[in-house]
Amino acid sequence: VMWDPMKERRLAEEAVFAGANMITTDFTRARARGADFSGADLRRTRFYRADLREANFTGANLGGTDLYNADLTGAIWVDGETRCAEGSVGQCR
Repeated sequence: VMWDPMKERRLAEEAVFAGANMITTDFTRARARGADFSGADLRRTRFYRADLREANFTGANLGGTDLYNADLTGAIWVDGETRCAEGSVGQCR
């Protein structure tokens, strides 16, 4: 997937990336609140400082994914059951 966050103004709110092959995609500072990444291959994807609040990662492959300073508040985690707690930054708590 060729997605240029600079060109697209980093806006991916409520976008559907379900099942997509997004290996090494750069979502640096993306506004992806409520985006659907369920079943996506996100290995080595960069979500540095991204807004991922309420995003859905059910069944996603996050191997080597960079979540440094990403806001995961309210996101549904890869197990499909865990909802990330308020203040989950950089990791789902």
